[in-house]
Amino acid sequence: YMFLDKGKKIVTTLHDVGDYSESGLVGKARKIYRGFIDHFIFKYSDILHTHSEAAKDKLIRNGAPAEKIIVSPLGIFYKPKFMDKDYCKKRLGLGGKKVILLFGFVHRNKGHDIVLEILPSLEKAVLIIAGKAKDEPFLVSLKSRARELGIADRVVFHGEFSEAEAPVILNAADVAILPYRKITQSDVLGKLLSYRIPTITSNLDFFREVESQKCILVFRNTLELKAAIKKILSGGN
Repeated sequence: YMFLDKGKKIVTTLHDVGDYSESGLVGKARKIYRGFIDHFIFKYSDILHTHSEAAKDKLIRNGAPAEKIIVSPLGIFYKPKFMDKDYCKKRLGLGGKKVILLFGFVHRNKGHDIVLEILPSLEKAVLIIAGKAKDEPFLVSLKSRARELGIADRVVFHGEFSEAEAPVILNAADVAILPYRKITQSDVLGKLLSYRIPTITSNLDFFREVESQKCILVFRNTLELKAAIKKILSGGN
């Protein structure tokens, strides 16, 4: 940034914005490092571009000048490939099943465990966890917990998928869940909406922004999540 600041305008896009709330020695070290990097980004950028009001608020709390920040939605960049739902379910060995989808990277912050815990009460549903593991110990814990709950036969750990496989997985879904613990934007949400999949999300600032457009459902607790899933799987709006 220092070397680029030679009369040219610098626009920096901050795709996802964290905060400095981590605790412990590792958290403190990350806070110092990120604070150092952010200082230069904020100082030498003419425009700080991000994708949600939630991200803007975090940037300001992190020390960014409010007058430099512009917000534009991430948008949907996908041309969906629609396929017959029953065919896609059969391709995945799930013919005749009601399918709940968790789509995208597997990481503790994504909240897969929240959905796993309520699956026993959704007796006619199966869960697909499709995505590359960014947190291998977390993935192992999910598989172990599925066995403990007696639902291992109703959870499909699909793992990483190819571009050609993605439309089959997405078209097989009856409902998708984004139970994230932390996020300020979501590329996955755009993909789910482009495929017209009923989507339920956690109660984060970014998702509440999207909820105001009446295209997703937001759950505040697991009782609301279970009720929303049951309603969608039974054909409700």
